[in-house]
Amino acid sequence: MSGMDIPALAVPKVALVTGASSGIGRATAARLAALGACVIVGYNSRKALADEVVAGLPGEGHLALRIAIDDAASIAEAASAVTARYGALDALVNCGGATTPVPAGDLDALTDDIFDRTVALNLRGPFAMIRAFRPLLERGSGAAVVNISSIAARTGLGSSLAYVAAKAGRRHRLSRSSHQFHRDRRARG
Repeated sequence: MSGMDIPALAVPKVALVTGASSGIGRATAARLAALGACVIVGYNSRKALADEVVAGLPGEGHLALRIAIDDAASIAEAASAVTARYGALDALVNCGGATTPVPAGDLDALTDDIFDRTVALNLRGPFAMIRAFRPLLERGSGAAVVNISSIAARTGLGSSLAYVAAKAGRRHRLSRSSHQFHRDRRARG
């Protein structure tokens, strides 16, 4: 990502990235901060890693914020915290998610609990984030929603059937929801 221009998007003043304590989320947070954004580093359980990310970001005003994207109360608390501290949000990057690997042919191993948790984290959670943060995005300047998916959404290959289905839903349905929620704003999926 370094050195890459993103001409279609203006640099957001305030950006929230879920799953930002590691991987793609961490890299996205770093890139946004390098461009001048104030970044909210969303994490679920790895506070020490999120604090490390914030400490390494250039600029000021960054925040590590716990957001369990499969828990409506946690999302509401996070939205309240962002409202109190920033008052608006210019970009929401839904990067958080998780999976439990289950071989595609082992239907018995893909329990209802594993299926439900995978869908909650990878599909319902990002939708709940869009819904909860919509008022803040509407107050932002040229707000953008970015839903990070997976190649599994296109190939049908992934860690489990639930993961593939959730990522396909995230790619297709959430992109459409982002456009519907922000018809006059930017949305990427």
